[in-house]
Amino acid sequence: MRMRKRISAGLKASVKENFYNWILCLVCLAVWPAAALAQDAKPAITAPVNEGVLVTLEGNTPAAAMHPECDRGPVADEMQMEHMLLALKRAPETEARFEKLIADMHDPNSPEYHRWLRPQQLAARFGIASPDLETIRTWLGSHGFQVNHVYQNGFVIDFSGSAANVREAFHTEIHNVVLANGERHISNISDPQIPAALAPAVQGVASLHNFFPRSRAIQLGPVSYNSKTNTWQPHFNVNFQGTTFRGRRWYVVCIAGDGGNSGADRSEIWAAGER
Repeated sequence: MRMRKRISAGLKASVKENFYNWILCLVCLAVWPAAALAQDAKPAITAPVNEGVLVTLEGNTPAAAMHPECDRGPVADEMQMEHMLLALKRAPETEARFEKLIADMHDPNSPEYHRWLRPQQLAARFGIASPDLETIRTWLGSHGFQVNHVYQNGFVIDFSGSAANVREAFHTEIHNVVLANGERHISNISDPQIPAALAPAVQGVASLHNFFPRSRAIQLGPVSYNSKTNTWQPHFNVNFQGTTFRGRRWYVVCIAGDGGNSGADRSEIWAAGER
């Protein structure tokens, strides 16, 4: 009887061990292709970092900060800039593969249809090369910045430092800005610059200012849902108002009250498009 128990226990332990080994193999097989792609990524930074040869990251200055009448002078050098974001850039061939995958994910005839990626998978398959990431991190550290973390998608570096660090590294000053309505902000007053060698892997710098986006949604009135007709019934008029964006005329549904006679359905209420 004791012998049978020992044999039974041994078989159970062997099966359990084999099961875990099998699971481990599956995990390794699932992870290996992504890791291999990340390792095979071709570095975009191929030249030594030369602080004397710079390029400008255009479009990284808020328009409000470019008005001289709003400028109230530089902030103190020791002012801390927390959680600035450095956006990284894919190589053109990697971007082309990424765009194709997005198209395939939305193509019902593609084997990639609806096979969404997690951030870590995105970084592994389409992230910048590890040597490039390390070069950028080293460059930030050489200017006194603290790298807080790299986003899981591999395309944003969160870093912190002082206004003096920003001036030295990015060749732009952080100033106090006061708008005509009295709002107070801080902002870079010119587009940042970085060594040209880093440019193939750097898209731009965010959070050099505190001009944050604001919601333009306006609460105009109640809506009720009619389950019999499967429609949303606004208790106000539905009118189209147009605006010009990038040379095209766009219309957004706006609401203003008529007591519920418009009969607009859900798509009409929330629709926006070119007309």
